[in-house]
Amino acid sequence: TRIAPSTTNAAISDAFDIAGYATNTVLLANVAFTSSSPSGTTFSISTTSGLTLGYGYSSWTGVRDISFTGTQSAINAALDSLTVSTGSTSGTAILSVSVTTSDSGVYYFSQTGNFYRAVTGAVSYATAEAATTSGANSMYKGRPGYMVTVMSEAEQNFINSNVNVSNIWIGLNDTACEGQFRWATSASPQSGQLAWQMNSLPGCTYAQQTSTAGTPQPGMYANWCNGEPNNWGGVEDHTVTKWGGGNCWNDLQDTNSGSVGGYVIEYGDAQAFTDFLSSNMTIAVSNTPGTVASVTSDKLNGTYARGEQIDVKVNFTDPVQVTGSPTLTLNATGNDNGAIATYLSGSGTSTLVFRYTVLEGQTAPDLNYSATNSLALNGGTITLVSGGANATLTLPATSAAESLGGSKNLVISAGTTSAPSSSITAASLAPYATSTSVSIPYTASDAWTTIRSVTAWYSTAANLSGAQSCGTTSSSVSPNTVTCTLPSTNTTYYLYTTATDAAGATESAPVSADDSVILDTVVPSVTFGGSTSLALGASTSVTFTFGETVTGFTASDLTSTFGTLTGFTGSGSSYSATFTASGTLGGTAVITLAASSVTDAAGNTNAVATRNITVATAPNSRTSFNSGGTNYIVERYTTTGASTWAAPRGVTAVDLLVIGGGGGAGSRGAGGGGAGGFVEANSYAVTAGSTYNVTVGAGGAGVAASTTGNGAAGSASSFLLNGVG
Repeated sequence: TRIAPSTTNAAISDAFDIAGYATNTVLLANVAFTSSSPSGTTFSISTTSGLTLGYGYSSWTGVRDISFTGTQSAINAALDSLTVSTGSTSGTAILSVSVTTSDSGVYYFSQTGNFYRAVTGAVSYATAEAATTSGANSMYKGRPGYMVTVMSEAEQNFINSNVNVSNIWIGLNDTACEGQFRWATSASPQSGQLAWQMNSLPGCTYAQQTSTAGTPQPGMYANWCNGEPNNWGGVEDHTVTKWGGGNCWNDLQDTNSGSVGGYVIEYGDAQAFTDFLSSNMTIAVSNTPGTVASVTSDKLNGTYARGEQIDVKVNFTDPVQVTGSPTLTLNATGNDNGAIATYLSGSGTSTLVFRYTVLEGQTAPDLNYSATNSLALNGGTITLVSGGANATLTLPATSAAESLGGSKNLVISAGTTSAPSSSITAASLAPYATSTSVSIPYTASDAWTTIRSVTAWYSTAANLSGAQSCGTTSSSVSPNTVTCTLPSTNTTYYLYTTATDAAGATESAPVSADDSVILDTVVPSVTFGGSTSLALGASTSVTFTFGETVTGFTASDLTSTFGTLTGFTGSGSSYSATFTASGTLGGTAVITLAASSVTDAAGNTNAVATRNITVATAPNSRTSFNSGGTNYIVERYTTTGASTWAAPRGVTAVDLLVIGGGGGAGSRGAGGGGAGGFVEANSYAVTAGSTYNVTVGAGGAGVAASTTGNGAAGSASSFLLNGVG
């Protein structure tokens, strides 16, 4: 709600409504503006029938704080008649209404959110303090009591106005060290805190002082009477307020009950009261529409663990409309996903609700938004209902009473984190790896949050001793893969994974591996067997022996020159085929196993491999030349013995020179061996494709020098086809 400055009696009817109490139950209600509300902003209640003002209050109009009792219907009628008047000062006013069942002698102070019980009687400090920790008055609405701690002038004035006796014990003493006054009651949130000390301490012991100057400690309050504390008689270690009917403090001896009128028990800490309802209304005292006036929550003050949902209310000065999913970033830490409240409801009104779910590991001593710019559109819009202009998203300062932290005391403590879990998807991991870089499929989960990372581990021992990490992925998506880099040693590696969640909790190593992989980076190798030289047309068995079992080997993976391969057979690591050399062409035959023809169990494939076999040739040399534009090939048979020559395709005639073997040399007076005879035939007709027998005659043997005789005759040379030539 927005009310312009200097407005008188603006109605805010139907802003508050109480329900759930029995018709005749007497309730205690408190209506108050927070202390940070702009000066001059007050409220008035015009319907007061059936209501009774609390002690210390005297007016229903132009007030900032009031307590009263009445039934549910009477209080609702009063709230419906409530009007607000503003001064000239702009700002955010927070109007708080609290209701509980009424108990005689108990008062509620809106600025502290605590209850106070006045107990009258001349009692010692020890008796008073004992009564706060035991007996009927030690608890109230589910919270423990303690001797009152006065932390501000407003609280001092509240006590002074609501307790109608003088010289009231409060929970302040310097029994531990003279001159150092501490709040010392055990159940108090301020227990043990130093509130005030002398400016010059005499070693914690001193006698009676006529005047002692001192200083309140930061964040503390003191209201000593003139000349106090003076440790009169050297025995005054405890404190009373409303000394002599006034509003100041005095130190007294703890057993000085005769001067005491009673004590005050205070109830309230970080935990929520039972049977207590409270709600706030934000009023922007401003002429500017569409701004954030305050941020609060209906969640009761207290500590909240993981999984709790906290709805945060962002109050605008005017009704706004929302599209998309705006977000509000909060200050809880301890989880990678952050503390994000997401828009839930409220479009068309001046209050937008954002829901925050506490994640694992998150903590915040006082939940608040992170900064004044923590309200983000996140791709959506927040615009004024009237006129459609963009709303101003700037939030109140994080230290302001209008902030979430200023209006509430919500403690986030997600508690002990639970470790995530992960495992290798064994069905998707191949049993062999041909590279040291292995992609490991995994699944990972966490009951409370997301996965931050997954780490892969390996060990060469089945019991996982000496396990080493081999790769980490930062992916939060599951299922996924993590790349593990293994050592280069070919062996079996036992694998597992561990996950770390967004809260930093890490999974423990398992006692056994999730899976294993055999690293095999060695390509299959082959050894050839069989003859390495053959005559024309001859055959040999060629064997192919691999160092390991292979698959995929077929006859089509083999090629050969100067011959053919037939009869391929075999399996596992042993195979064979028959190589038959060409009957007409000789030379170096090459048997080739093509690369990537066979595969081992790991998926490695072979490199190219060859086997050379020498096939005996008839021509001992072959030359060529060109004459007159014609290519000529000359084949010379110079090795004695029989061989063959196949007439190439298209050849119908050859030029022949056939020389017979010469005679052997004679002995002594005999002559030398004679030359062999020869025949020369030009354009000798041949039939293409026919095979001719070629014989090179050998020279005759000579006679030994010790004998007498002629050398032997040389053998004949011939070029024949079917014995004719």
